Amino acid sequence: MTDLRYETFVTRLIEEIADPFSVDEVLRSSDLTEGILDSLGIVEILELVEDVYGIDIAEEEVTRDDFKTMTSIKALVESHRY
Repeated sequence: MTDLRYETFVTRLIEEIADPFSVDEVLRSSDLTEGILDSLGIVEILELVEDVYGIDIAEEEVTRDDFKTMTSIKALVESHRY
């Protein structure tokens, strides 16, 4: 997922969900679920994934660990892309 859609996804994630945190804070965070993302933020990420990638991931299919880092979010998306 090193395409333009990933860059769009990260930009929108930060603008719409992780504001007021900086790009660096989000990308370097070792646990986004501690202080950056709450449960509503996780739902918003799932909606963003659907909007950007056309992938519908049900809330029941994920855990908080899927949202700890950008790497884990990226892995979640990749696992549902194919």
